[in-house]
Amino acid sequence: MAREERRFRWDGRHRTGTSGGDDVTSGIGQAGPTEPPARVSPWKIYVVLAVVLVAVAVVNAVSVVDDAARFAGRTLPLPLILLWELSSVLVVFALAPMIRWGALQVRGGGIAEVARAVVVNAGLVVLFSALHVAGMVLLRKLGHAAFGAGPYVFDLSLAKLVYELRKDALTYLLIGSVFWLNKGWADRPQDDAAQADAVQASGAAETGVASATTVATPQAFWLRDGSASIKIDPAMIVWVQSAGNYVEYCLVDGQRHLIRATLRAEEQRLQPFGIIRVHRTRLVNPARIERIEMRPSGDAELKLETGETIAGSRRYGIGETLRHVVRTPGA
Repeated sequence: MAREERRFRWDGRHRTGTSGGDDVTSGIGQAGPTEPPARVSPWKIYVVLAVVLVAVAVVNAVSVVDDAARFAGRTLPLPLILLWELSSVLVVFALAPMIRWGALQVRGGGIAEVARAVVVNAGLVVLFSALHVAGMVLLRKLGHAAFGAGPYVFDLSLAKLVYELRKDALTYLLIGSVFWLNKGWADRPQDDAAQADAVQASGAAETGVASATTVATPQAFWLRDGSASIKIDPAMIVWVQSAGNYVEYCLVDGQRHLIRATLRAEEQRLQPFGIIRVHRTRLVNPARIERIEMRPSGDAELKLETGETIAGSRRYGIGETLRHVVRTPGA
């Protein structure tokens, strides 16, 4: 028996999807490829970080020498103080990839995700401080020996280690925030101008060709899933759901992708492809609906091709929208 062909019509617009193919017929209009947003390359951040750390080390060294002369009446050798400062900077820079990794673990808006990120980064702060202290002490001992400056002695008392941990925690937080903000900028939704252009283009298409039937080839649509950018066919989308500070995409082949965005922003991006909002937290592709059960309240239950049953809310006009959906059996 041939697979069923479903024809959908809503609000004067027509969309035809077949369960056996990816072609989509839509009167909504076509949107061009949505490219993944650009971000600052990590190596550029490392370059800036190196410059800033070295500059801070030089300023600190000069300040220590100047303060010792003015307030204590002592003369400290600037090269030796620079050795101390630069040894610390070198270890911090070497540990920056670890800080970046920790920053990238901060994702998702759920309690479990936040708790996991806090635990992971708390452990990394302690590890970072231990490696920083060990590394800079080793470099300073080697430097003292190389320049004949006498033995370098480091106080390993608990008070000294807590003092170093406090400073290292702040350093970790500041550097980690830069990497995290860069990731957030990369995962941001389309900017307002791009969204406005998409909405304007969609509106013009609906006005000019609402009654036309155009065969559209699959469009390039980009999702940023973690550190990867993935191109998907919008016709393969089953539903899109809000997940805290993230949005989850479910595809007909079972794949799921979690991106950092808002559901409103993704709704605007998906408008040209006929994806509609059926609930406060969910968008649905009507071409992937198998069965619709309307409730007296005006709400609906939608059975999807994946076998899932989801709710549709009358608050979003779902009753009026889905009453126009026509399901025609194939031969």
